[in-house]
Amino acid sequence: MEANSLVKILLVDDRAENLFALEVILARENYLCVKAYSGMEALEILNREEGFAIILMDVQMPKMDGYETVELIRQIEKLKHVPIIFLTASMDSSVQIFKGYLAGAVDYMIKPFSPAILKAKVAVFVDLYKKTRELLVQKEQMKTLNIDITERIRFEKELTEARVFAEEATRLAEEARIKAESAARIAETAVKSKQHFLSNMSHEIRTPINAIIGFTNVVLNTKLDAKQKEYLNAIKISGDVLIVLINDILDLARVDAGK
Repeated sequence: MEANSLVKILLVDDRAENLFALEVILARENYLCVKAYSGMEALEILNREEGFAIILMDVQMPKMDGYETVELIRQIEKLKHVPIIFLTASMDSSVQIFKGYLAGAVDYMIKPFSPAILKAKVAVFVDLYKKTRELLVQKEQMKTLNIDITERIRFEKELTEARVFAEEATRLAEEARIKAESAARIAETAVKSKQHFLSNMSHEIRTPINAIIGFTNVVLNTKLDAKQKEYLNAIKISGDVLIVLINDILDLARVDAGK
């Protein structure tokens, strides 16, 4: 790979304006941006072309979303180690993050994202891609050139460093996956506990309130003076308001539970 050649980046998004925005952000860099408007088109391009340094993938796409597309990409031997960054406008739970890492992504960026941060992240993976390609070229050259032992040792050292770097990146990705999985379990437990608490609390409070309202109605039907009726009516009105509030809490619990 020549030093001045363009580095290929695959941009995958079903919205043309999003692809255009990514092209604008990366325009001043030495990149060749290839666009795909769907997961299926991305797979066709990857099967047809080679040499992509990184893939920027939108999560939410019709027919085949980002998760499904990445899972299919990872099944292709030559694409197993191509870094993929998910771009998404909706990331409201650690469950989704864990799902993305499990599918094979190396990172997430939430829209709207910082152009500077996106460029920095892309630059890291492009630099790794260039170094890996340079090392592979050097390895091929060593097969045909009679170089001295010092150059051979230097090459092996650089190759080892690149391998250690790749292993460290894999280890960090695995740690992130484990943390995301743990966070997902904690979040799920917290949601269930909240739903259980709201439901139980509402039922427990509604029972005595109903009793108060019921007995208030019974007493109101007895012989009372004006002041007594005024006080009892105030109690009944307050009880009715409490019942409405409790029913709202139950409705909120049902909404959270997806019912």
